[in-house]
Amino acid sequence: MRESAPQLEFPCSYPIKILGESNPDLRKQIGLVMAKHSPNFDDQLTTVRQSSKGRWQSITVTFQATNASHIKAIYDDLRANPLVRMVL
Repeated sequence: MRESAPQLEFPCSYPIKILGESNPDLRKQIGLVMAKHSPNFDDQLTTVRQSSKGRWQSITVTFQATNASHIKAIYDDLRANPLVRMVL
């Protein structure tokens, strides 16, 4: 028997992890995407982690998702950024 994925109840707090090469512009560009889609986005909830050798950054943003299309639009814009290697 297969279990189905749990359904989200909107609005909800939703985290997205973005991986990219270490670059000072990466966080700025992520912030612009988040401001475009979530005007009440709180950057203080953002965490940044450097890889052990400093080549990569992992940035986690948490925002108030209003519906599934809201989440998809943010994912799509983040993936379109050339500095972003992966969005989870």
